[in-house]
Amino acid sequence: MKRILIVDDNADSRYSLRLLLDGYDVAEAAGGEEAIALARARRPNCILLDVEMPGMSGFEVCRRLRSLDETRTIPIILVTGHHRDTQSLVKGLAAGGDEYVTKPVAQQELRARVEAMLRIEDLQTRLESLNAELDREVRRRTEELRQIYLTVPVGIYTLDATGRITSFNRHLEQMLGYTSSEMIGRSISDVYGGVYDALYWLDLCRHEGRTAGEGEARRKDGTPLPVFDERVVTHDHLGEHVGFTGYLQDLSQRRRMRQLLKEQEVQAGVGRLTAIIVHEILNPISGVSQYLDAVLQRLGKGDAIGKEELQRGAAVMRDALRRTTDLIGQLRGFARAAVRPVTGVDPCAIVADLHALMRHDLYRHGIEMSVSCEPGRYTVRGDAGRLSQVFLNLIANARDAMPEGGRLVVEARARDSTLHVSFRDNGVGIRPENMGRIFDLLFTTKGEKGTGYGLTISKEIVEEHGGRVEVESEPAKGSTFTVILPLESGPPVA
Repeated sequence: MKRILIVDDNADSRYSLRLLLDGYDVAEAAGGEEAIALARARRPNCILLDVEMPGMSGFEVCRRLRSLDETRTIPIILVTGHHRDTQSLVKGLAAGGDEYVTKPVAQQELRARVEAMLRIEDLQTRLESLNAELDREVRRRTEELRQIYLTVPVGIYTLDATGRITSFNRHLEQMLGYTSSEMIGRSISDVYGGVYDALYWLDLCRHEGRTAGEGEARRKDGTPLPVFDERVVTHDHLGEHVGFTGYLQDLSQRRRMRQLLKEQEVQAGVGRLTAIIVHEILNPISGVSQYLDAVLQRLGKGDAIGKEELQRGAAVMRDALRRTTDLIGQLRGFARAAVRPVTGVDPCAIVADLHALMRHDLYRHGIEMSVSCEPGRYTVRGDAGRLSQVFLNLIANARDAMPEGGRLVVEARARDSTLHVSFRDNGVGIRPENMGRIFDLLFTTKGEKGTGYGLTISKEIVEEHGGRVEVESEPAKGSTFTVILPLESGPPVA
């Protein structure tokens, strides 16, 4: 039941108002102090307050009630026995009254005004409850975000519009060795040892909304730290630019992993090349050994061997050993290239040597390799050993893409100031959904046979040479990998 407090120094007036409010829980007060005490103790849903009272007037009581936390939101209807003029109405509303009635008041009018105030009080109570719930939720989410900000394994900082640090999370403290209090108020340039052009990058971020890139931060002890720094513009609730939020990631572990993968790929390449070399050397040696075994067996039986037959056998053994000698010479060239980077490199000579090394392996897989690349014609700047690794990987990939055999065409052609060396096969091709991933680290379509970093490392090697790798492919028709390198004038180094 709703509770109504009637405040009036006249007992008859209180009685008549009580009769008009039949059905409500009605409390009465004869003066201002009593009214305030009752309102604070019983928290009525509405107050009928007489304006003209001895001692403390209704206006003063209204002001007092509005100043107290317990009673500031209770609806108050001011009641007067005089004519309601504009000045009194303004004075009552200024004191905090919500409604104004004049005695005598009809029951229907009074109950209607009281019910209107009670509806307002209900809405106010619900609003207060919603506000309290919202406030609790805001505090909860704020605490969650604070914990995330403090514990997320990414360095996060915020800047004001001038590039001064305004916050510095715990992970960033661990990364750089600074405490938050040491960095707040300093320029973001100090994170990079003062060599970072903060104004340029922040102005770029302000115009584009976001900037990102790799850099080298400085720890508190002065040691460098490779990082990836991404910044976004932050705005206030009106959409005005107020600063920036930055995300700093430590790249040292990633770079160590990438270096390890490079070393593993080199080892894998050495393993593949070793298998090819062993096969190439064993072929002629095996032929010589088998011929000598046959000769010794016949001699052991006392069979005569004619001069012509011995000459043919000697010629075959000579040719086999000559191929072995040539192969060893090629391997010496590879070994020199692998340990000594050179300035001018002949990519066609590398292709020719690889063709000689791999021709029997490709033949065993039913693959015909043709080369349109003339040694001595083109020169690029680079490392012959690393480029050999790239070309060997592309030839091996083409071989694996043609399990039923096929054709591999290697062609070199100059365009403007670049050399395009293409490796075109008619194998299984690459599915469209995989085209954007073939250079991704650890991505492979070969299952357990693939490492997932051959093409990644090859692409990096080519880019380190100032070039790029382009790919065209169609499922069931084949693929073309093109290595594009900048040409260098002058004769190639042997």
